[in-house]
Amino acid sequence: MKIKNILIVSYHFYPGSTVGAKRPSELALKLKESGQNVFVVAAKTDNEASLKKKVADITVTYVPVPPDLLKMFAHFVGKIRSRIQKNSGQIETDSKSATQESFLERIKRIIFSILAINESLSLWLLMVFAVVVNHKFRNNIDLIITSGPPMIVNNVGWLMNKIFGTKWVIDLRDPLPVLDLIYPDKNFLEPGVKSSIRKSIELYQEKQWLNSADSVVTTSPGVVKEITGRHSNFENKLHTVYNGFDIASPPKQSNDSSPVMTFLYAGMLYYNRNPFPLFESLKRLLNDKKIDPNKIQFVFYGKCDYWNSIDIKQWIDENGLSKQVKIHPPVSAEAIHEKIGESDILINFSQGQPLQIPAKTFEYIGSGKKSLVLTEHDSDSATLIRESQSGVIVDVNTDNIDNVLLNMYIKHFDSEKATDNINPVINNYSRDHQNDVYIELIKSL
Repeated sequence: MKIKNILIVSYHFYPGSTVGAKRPSELALKLKESGQNVFVVAAKTDNEASLKKKVADITVTYVPVPPDLLKMFAHFVGKIRSRIQKNSGQIETDSKSATQESFLERIKRIIFSILAINESLSLWLLMVFAVVVNHKFRNNIDLIITSGPPMIVNNVGWLMNKIFGTKWVIDLRDPLPVLDLIYPDKNFLEPGVKSSIRKSIELYQEKQWLNSADSVVTTSPGVVKEITGRHSNFENKLHTVYNGFDIASPPKQSNDSSPVMTFLYAGMLYYNRNPFPLFESLKRLLNDKKIDPNKIQFVFYGKCDYWNSIDIKQWIDENGLSKQVKIHPPVSAEAIHEKIGESDILINFSQGQPLQIPAKTFEYIGSGKKSLVLTEHDSDSATLIRESQSGVIVDVNTDNIDNVLLNMYIKHFDSEKATDNINPVINNYSRDHQNDVYIELIKSL
């Protein structure tokens, strides 16, 4: 059967401007360009005029998201309970709540954990399913693609496959939802929505999705390994299609007479994106007089004032790095693109993210500039950097970051260094090329 009519179900989609909207939206545009009839069902979210115009020729049904009544009720009950305890002089300590759980509290936790399986979007899911069925009958849908998170959209694909036999592709922008199994050392789920029943249901649900789907597309090879580690019999269904970069900009020619070597980071510092190993290394090299303090600078653009409640600007001032490290507020994407072109080395923090590749990684590859990537050597980000020949990987837990930084500095000011050439494999990592790979996969179905 030739696949002609394709339906994409994704909570995030243009004109929504979230990062999650880009992959399904650009795929839809590429499918339309390649001759397929494309229909989309998405959540009604924010509206950016330029993005709305971009998908004007695609039939998109935006389903409004009902208010989360369960969360509102839980919040209301919590406030009432706190007020009663305060008025009665009762104080519930953290240590008690962490070690003791009454029978009623346990029942409440189990109920809330089961309700949280569908990410409090169950009513929205029913509305989406009704719209999808209507599309099936009116437009004779050949293939449905569900793109998550939220992973609840996969239930729509599963039902369409079971009821109508519609071919189905699962598009995983992140790992599947059993986060406590993937990262046992992290507390991803709130304690109030954890339970062994929820874990069992999610594992069963995951297996049903994998069993019914015709293909499962991930954004990184690590997610494939993670899934096959639990379900080895689905290996043939699993494929990796990277996100890719949108605009390739060849690097500006190196200027040997440039008085300052500039490292640039654009984005937000949070979770494991820890800049302090880099700052400490710079401080040591300056103190040991191995680097000229007037010839190096680190420039940060974005929400970089704090990292895990540590005031970065204050730390920089106290450690005498205010001349070498500059923190700037967020600027437009166009301005960042220009700043990337003016810099020498691009900084990327991807520590503690074994299965996820920051979106900026592809933007950096597309710029043609070399990157300094702080990540573990076995992470997906490291694998991508090695494949694309686009940077230097540093694991601060095992590598000597001082040596890496010093070698980059010496090479930059080497008068006999060769002029950087455009990386010949860059185009393999463009979003356009990755979408071509995606379309070939769809055709193979």
